[in-house]
Amino acid sequence: MPYAKVPLAKYQFTWPFAWIDLGDASLALTARGPAGFFLKSIIVPYVTISRAEVKQGRFVGAIRLRIPGSDIDRSGFAGFRRRGFDDAVQLLRERGVEVVPR
Repeated sequence: MPYAKVPLAKYQFTWPFAWIDLGDASLALTARGPAGFFLKSIIVPYVTISRAEVKQGRFVGAIRLRIPGSDIDRSGFAGFRRRGFDDAVQLLRERGVEVVPR
């Protein structure tokens, strides 16, 4: 996956500038608004994720994806817990991703 130079990787974009879409077999990190026309989405099959490291504060949470051997290892996403972050963590668990505290 040649994502080393994609600005969405490595926390360069997060909510409200990007969103995470949890599909059946993979997740996608996609830019919102006008940036979506210029930035390529990052698609990550769940089977490639060794674990998701989650840090949850009172209002905000962050997910860091561990993808061994990939140039997007340690890519992450942060968002407000009341705007679906907790649901995203639960969906990762349901799709077989090991979720661990960070």
